[in-house]
Amino acid sequence: AGLAVLAALSGMAAGLWQHLVAAKSPSCNLTLADRILDGLGLFDLLPSVFMPTASCADAAVDLLGVPYALWSVALFALLGLACLSVALGRRR
Repeated sequence: AGLAVLAALSGMAAGLWQHLVAAKSPSCNLTLADRILDGLGLFDLLPSVFMPTASCADAAVDLLGVPYALWSVALFALLGLACLSVALGRRR
């Protein structure tokens, strides 16, 4: 549960980065994710899955007036709180 809390915090950080930085950038070139995927050869292995087809600014879409990135931050926060509850509950 403790590792899941850390993963949830990482997901929240990624969502906030997407909303605050990447969505305002006209290009996603040379991001950390690009370097990892390229290093693993995933662009060549499964291009239909991993090859980017839009800029980060194009990917900034809303659901009910709230950007997808913020929906993901909220979901990661809820999951993190649930995992934290489990982690603290097991200590008692």
